[in-house]
Amino acid sequence: TNITHEIKTPLTDPEPIAREIDRIGVNVNQIAHWANANEHITPAQVEEIRASFDRIERLLGDLFADRRGARKDA
Repeated sequence: TNITHEIKTPLTDPEPIAREIDRIGVNVNQIAHWANANEHITPAQVEEIRASFDRIERLLGDLFADRRGARKDA
């Protein structure tokens, strides 16, 4: 599984962020389900999970930074 979604709307709109996080969560759940069923997970799959969580953290950080900046400009 490869996660390559791109958000094209401004980060001040929480809806695309929520959809992106949902997609990432679905991918992580699929990997966890597979790992539990097969009792094995590869280093590449572990790295994909880590990358997914890094992306979530980055997206949320960008969203909150944009909102803080918008409040200062108001």
